[in-house]
Amino acid sequence: LVEAVIAASSDLVGLSIRDAAFRTRYGAVVIAVHRGGERLRGKLGDIRLRPGDTLLLEAPAGFAARNRNSRDFYLVTEQPGAASPRHSLAPVALAILAALVLAITLKPDFALVFSLAAALGMILTRCCTGPEARSSVDWQVLVVIGASFGLGLAMERTGLAAAIAHSVAAAVAPLGGWALLAAIFALTASFTQVISNNAAAVLMFPIALETSRTAGAPFLPYAATLAIAASAGFASPIGYQTNLMVMGPGGYKPADFIRFGLPLTLLTGLLCVALAPLVYS
Repeated sequence: LVEAVIAASSDLVGLSIRDAAFRTRYGAVVIAVHRGGERLRGKLGDIRLRPGDTLLLEAPAGFAARNRNSRDFYLVTEQPGAASPRHSLAPVALAILAALVLAITLKPDFALVFSLAAALGMILTRCCTGPEARSSVDWQVLVVIGASFGLGLAMERTGLAAAIAHSVAAAVAPLGGWALLAAIFALTASFTQVISNNAAAVLMFPIALETSRTAGAPFLPYAATLAIAASAGFASPIGYQTNLMVMGPGGYKPADFIRFGLPLTLLTGLLCVALAPLVYS
């Protein structure tokens, strides 16, 4: 990977990336464009180049040396540690991925074994190297996942989660069935943001059962609400392991999960509370 800064004297100024024909002219492909310190969005081919634009290029070996004194670029630098994708091995990587998905589908209990075997296969077939595989592990994410399990277990064993759930359910009981369903959803969805979805469901199940008995209502709507709420871990990066897995590679922040996940959780809750009594009564 190479970074190149467009010079004011370059013939590329004013041309779109498509018209500049980087592949034909330089044997390189433009991956991203930065202007004024920010990455430009939209279709790369439609971006018109200006002096000072920084291009991230996938280029052949020796590109920087050949174009270091070119009038088209102020500066050309290779990215240390960057390696060009091995496009010729893409079919091998896809085959390993397909085999992994098929194996986990047939034998889900051995998902960890199959995943490790697939990772080993990627290294043995040279789709990636050992150092690349090690550097791709986001240790911060693994630590946060482990800590989230500890937090959830602490809330369960100290009785904090149960005390909160019982208090809220008792407070909204006089408001009727709709309010009780909304409370069950809100409590379960809140717990699933900080403890696992399974733990949240197990914690709230006896509370939902007792609440339905007290209200003299069928339990099935409460069970459906509980199950859906336990799966609504959208508003927190630690709500589910996959949230954390995409947080690092995607460059997301906790605020992003709140901004997009909270409205989605509220929408899910409104639909669930409104429809559960009608569908499961």
